[in-house]
Amino acid sequence: LVTLGRWQLLRAYRRGADDAQAKIWARRFTLGSFAAGVAWSLAAIYLMRMHDAGHQTLSVFILGGLAAGAVATSAAHRPAYFAFMLTMLVPLPVMLALENGTLQWAMAAMALAFIAVLARSVTLIHASLRHSLELGLKNETLAHEARRELSEHVRTTQALHDSEQRLRTILETE
Repeated sequence: LVTLGRWQLLRAYRRGADDAQAKIWARRFTLGSFAAGVAWSLAAIYLMRMHDAGHQTLSVFILGGLAAGAVATSAAHRPAYFAFMLTMLVPLPVMLALENGTLQWAMAAMALAFIAVLARSVTLIHASLRHSLELGLKNETLAHEARRELSEHVRTTQALHDSEQRLRTILETE
């Protein structure tokens, strides 16, 4: 249901989004990401409550893979990524630690380290995306300015050529 809702949200965005509503759409996207994180977290909690190391490991791998994959798809809007990742992953180390086994404590520590690495990764990728967009906009502005300068240069060159022609005509008639 969450995925269907997010898909409908995407369709609505593509049909009628405009720049004036960017913050509203960003909030909606973040809420959709949060809902997806909750849904995956609930699924993992169900598996974790079986108190079986195999199910717990499967939960960690599934959620870790989803969170890692979301870096690429959500880095452009960090609030959406963090709403998804933190909602989904933060319960894992808590539930693992509550199991009070050596393996579970090690998995909890690794899950916390993984959360930190993902947070840093999405921050770096976001900065890179932002810088790339800023450079693209700056490049577009420079290209527009260069086209304007070139057009002005062509007009000036043509005016100079026309002036030289008039001067030659005057000098030839004398």
